[in-house]
Amino acid sequence: MNVLEAAPTADSEEETPSGTEITAKVTADAIQFTDFPVRDLIIKVIGSEEGVDQIMESLGKVDYSIPYTAEINEDKTSVGLFLAPEPLELTLATGTTADGSGNTEGLTIEVEITSEGADCIYDIESKNLTFKLSAAGVKVEEIDLPDFTPFSLEFDLTKKQ
Repeated sequence: MNVLEAAPTADSEEETPSGTEITAKVTADAIQFTDFPVRDLIIKVIGSEEGVDQIMESLGKVDYSIPYTAEINEDKTSVGLFLAPEPLELTLATGTTADGSGNTEGLTIEVEITSEGADCIYDIESKNLTFKLSAAGVKVEEIDLPDFTPFSLEFDLTKKQ
């Protein structure tokens, strides 16, 4: 997976995005992540890498599923997936409750995830699935984060044998 700037800065145009290894499971109707890559999103929200490890530890593994409908092309060499992403909801633990129950209160963060039509393609011969998702907006406790800069995540997944 690569992170792409929605509006690259002059410095980032020269750089090649570094990839992040991920694993996903594709079912008959969804692409499922058991550890969705949220690190880059958190860095973009807080504006630096300082404190990101503690936030990641608090979040734990983030499950995320993207429903889709599929359509095979005429020559039966690829399948177009029409993604229907739902908001990514994160809960950042902020401490224990006053009643001492051990349950933690949390800060709710909602990320608006979008995709672009049938840009998700599964090539049958190479067993390669490519698609882009965009983080279009972020709400913290239902309030839009005003200075959030949208960005895209570019996925290039190959089926394990």
